[in-house]
Amino acid sequence: MRPLLGTFVEISIEHQTQNDAQVSFWFQVAFARLTQLQQRLSIHERNSELSAVNLNPYQWLSVSRDTRRLLQLAMILMAKSDGLFNPTLGAALLPDALIPDFGYGQRALVGSEQALSFRHNQVRLNEPVIVCLDGVAKGFAVDMALATLKRLGCEHAAINAGGDIRAMGKRCVPIQTRLQPSHSGLLHNAALATSGCYHEAAFRSRLMDVKGQFLPTQRQEWSVLAHTAWRADALTKIAALSQGDEHRLAKLGGRLLSSPQLGAQLN
Repeated sequence: MRPLLGTFVEISIEHQTQNDAQVSFWFQVAFARLTQLQQRLSIHERNSELSAVNLNPYQWLSVSRDTRRLLQLAMILMAKSDGLFNPTLGAALLPDALIPDFGYGQRALVGSEQALSFRHNQVRLNEPVIVCLDGVAKGFAVDMALATLKRLGCEHAAINAGGDIRAMGKRCVPIQTRLQPSHSGLLHNAALATSGCYHEAAFRSRLMDVKGQFLPTQRQEWSVLAHTAWRADALTKIAALSQGDEHRLAKLGGRLLSSPQLGAQLN
């Protein structure tokens, strides 16, 4: 377990090899990939590619394939969800210092579906907003690290990044959430993410509505299954704002996990 992506990340690998050096290499490469994605996608790091995009509106900037891909996925989901998922609400996080202010100046609270443009390996911020990918960036990093492991021949593994969890192959992970801390099932060949509005001494989590206003604190959480961790994380926000609209979630590639069943997975 290591501190990464604004949380603690745990990688577990199920293997039959007796080559300890090979297993150690898999762990090293996976953590290195997670670190690389943190450096590219974190809104908390001044030198990240995402911060560069936010600090230079109306300019075309060259970015990595990772950054361009996740920004594109986020904007596509924004359009398909009618704005219930909106990655342009970062400015609402500034007053409470939930993200660092790197000198953004006056910014709008909410952006539109046209907030970003793409060409080749470049991205342009078209509106004076702040794009924040915190949760989905964490999930995306989990997805990419597992993809890297699979390319290296590791077929059975799982990564848990602060509740954004994905398991592949024969590796199963116990399903536990903040409001359901007891073991309530196993995650298998799927991803799971949970979001809620908690305000506790040891943990704080907040969600925003489509206008960039924080939802009231309540002891309620939304857990969503999807094929990928970035999508599962994004869909938890849509679940919260739609009061668990299962039809909408299904259309967007997810499923609400109201009462986790043993062997939870997507068909």
